[in-house]
Amino acid sequence: MRVFMGTKYIALSFDDGTLNDERLVSLLNKYGLKASFHLNAGLIPKDDEVSTWNRLHLSRLEHLYEGHEVAAHSYSHPNLPDLNEEAILEELTMDFKTLDVYFNQKTLGFAYPFGTFDERVIQQLRLTPAVYGRTIQDTHHYTQPTDLYRLNPTCHMSYPNLFELTQKFIDEKSDEPLFFLIWGHSFELSTDQAWDRFESFLKMISKREDIVSGTILECLKWMNLC
Repeated sequence: MRVFMGTKYIALSFDDGTLNDERLVSLLNKYGLKASFHLNAGLIPKDDEVSTWNRLHLSRLEHLYEGHEVAAHSYSHPNLPDLNEEAILEELTMDFKTLDVYFNQKTLGFAYPFGTFDERVIQQLRLTPAVYGRTIQDTHHYTQPTDLYRLNPTCHMSYPNLFELTQKFIDEKSDEPLFFLIWGHSFELSTDQAWDRFESFLKMISKREDIVSGTILECLKWMNLC
């Protein structure tokens, strides 16, 4: 894909791989939109195991995310800054390696569990295949990221001013590429009202010639950032 000056890129990012991902992916596919899904390989239940926290069984995940990005989120979702360097690296590498096997891919994306990290965590992340580490530090702007291991999103999916921020993105004029990154969890879509609101957002950004939808990894590549 060619990168054009002033192109607007949008990426959606969801964590944990829970039950509502099935409905969410169906909606994304309906509107032709892409997303990155960050999974904890150690918490994905096999078919003969009991699911905790409504996490989807492996057999229901294997083909669910086709056309989207499966990315890492640590093996067992600990608070990484609480661990020593060896344990941090093990949490990271186990997740990347297991997701590679589960999804027959090379996993390259990452989101910090709980959104927490420090310099030690980033140092260990740099030893993995990760090309980015997504945070939960909302910026409410669309400028291109400068530090991919502190990839700050624009906003959370439930941000009260999501539609105003989206309209501003639509109206924005810039000579440089713009990047709108939204994050969240599908389990937060727990009511009909929440689903309707999110679908309205998807309608707002879909089928626009001036907005390119991609996974986080795709958008970063299109902007020549990785």
